[in-house]
Amino acid sequence: MQLLFFLAIHMAHLEIGGNSLVVEVAQQEQERSDGLKHRHHLPDGHGMLFVFDSPCILSFWMQETQIPLSIAFFDEHQVLVHMLDMEVVPKGKPTRLYQSPSPALYALEVPLHWFKEHQIFPGMKFSFQDASP
Repeated sequence: MQLLFFLAIHMAHLEIGGNSLVVEVAQQEQERSDGLKHRHHLPDGHGMLFVFDSPCILSFWMQETQIPLSIAFFDEHQVLVHMLDMEVVPKGKPTRLYQSPSPALYALEVPLHWFKEHQIFPGMKFSFQDASP
């Protein structure tokens, strides 16, 4: 008998700079660790919001991630403090570490260049359009 386990990831709607995003909310350690690994597509207007227990320097990598992403780090007030573009790592190559330069409570991954295309920049705040995680 084969058992299948699925993580029930909470979905939320965010607004930032007049743009709406549908995000999967990764709050648990395993959800944050898995992130967007093994995905082959992330539609425009969709992303993943990583929520941590307290503000700290956050580190991300693209290990086993199949799609290029942009990441934004937000402080405890949901203010954007830093953004980075993250490229897919070819198999067998070392994985680069992407870090927030200051403590952050949230990280938001979206399709590559989404922030630039939607004129999102540091200092902007995101808000939940539905119940906050």
